[in-house]
Amino acid sequence: LGPTRLRKILVIASEGFILGDFINQTIFYYEEGWSREKPIKPVEPLDLEISHFLECVQTSRPPKVTLEDSIYCLHVALLCEKSSARNCSLSIPQTERVLKSASRSG
Repeated sequence: LGPTRLRKILVIASEGFILGDFINQTIFYYEEGWSREKPIKPVEPLDLEISHFLECVQTSRPPKVTLEDSIYCLHVALLCEKSSARNCSLSIPQTERVLKSASRSG
């Protein structure tokens, strides 16, 4: 991670693309010669997470993100860190292999 904060996502489709900027909280739509910017209602992601957690506790509904999702994402993040430290690319295994490995070690 460098000193420059860059939080963007680019989605490319057959008829154009969408660029989401998480820092400025805007979305740009580009399609066959035209573009449009749409602001996103400013929201703090941690506030959303906490609100969702409290709602799940109060209503006994399951969370949107499962334990399995969290384990897999942590594994991918750790692989990214290892890849950066080694300056090489690493394969990301299928979800099932990661979860099976985590259940054996836990």
